Amino acid sequence: MCIRDSCGEVKRLIDDFKVKGSANATINHYLKVLRNILNLAHRKWRDGDLSWIESPGFIGMLPTDDEAPPHVLTLGQERELFAKLPPDLFTAVTLALHTGLRDASLCAMRWDHAVMIPELNTMVFDLPKGHPGLGKCGQSHRVVLNSLAHETVLELEKRSQESDYVVTYQHGYKFKPYGTLNTTSWKKAVADAGLNDCRGEGKHFRIHDLRHTFGTRLRTQGIGKEDRKDLLGHKRGKDDDITTHYSGAETGHLIQCAEALGEWYDRKAP
Repeated sequence: MCIRDSCGEVKRLIDDFKVKGSANATINHYLKVLRNILNLAHRKWRDGDLSWIESPGFIGMLPTDDEAPPHVLTLGQERELFAKLPPDLFTAVTLALHTGLRDASLCAMRWDHAVMIPELNTMVFDLPKGHPGLGKCGQSHRVVLNSLAHETVLELEKRSQESDYVVTYQHGYKFKPYGTLNTTSWKKAVADAGLNDCRGEGKHFRIHDLRHTFGTRLRTQGIGKEDRKDLLGHKRGKDDDITTHYSGAETGHLIQCAEALGEWYDRKAP
């Protein structure tokens, strides 16, 4: 029997990921972890002579053959979409687009992750190993800010006394952290901007497509693969501490690379 089809808890797990806009391939990574834990509990972990569970069952993977490709925003689509976002979500989505962070990583980013780089007169955010949304490698990631992202962070910093989290929305007199940017307001803005079928019939524009837009724009601006990997937080091949991996000069270089996104606007603007 397939646990995926029969277990309510696993179904709810999958549904929660789908609400957040996660692709089937992403959900499958988590299902594989769960399947591995169940197998260990059945075959290896024991209480005396008894295994922890009688049977691990079987967790089937979600289909991925028909996954729609990502969609990269044009300048016109970006303007149309962003014009329809409420102010707090506009700010958060702007930061997502200009850092390339995954939804989970951005929503979980806190002010105590901020680090000042005195020689560059700027700040970065050092996300530790295991931070939500850092992908399969789970490696630490230094988030650098181009000019547009830095302006957005300075605006958000005014709320830092109200919340430990960087991206927040106003709820009454308080500022609350986003659990996900894939809110009802986001979905409405996507629909109003005509992006509901941008990846194929029934395949709407996702928060994750902002990350693809970030990476693609960097590539079109001539930013090399290794720099793009660093900016996107992909595995670097070494599992060292982020503070020792990046010198001030290397961080400055990455900031210059991220500034290529601003240059992309200059090139595209009429």
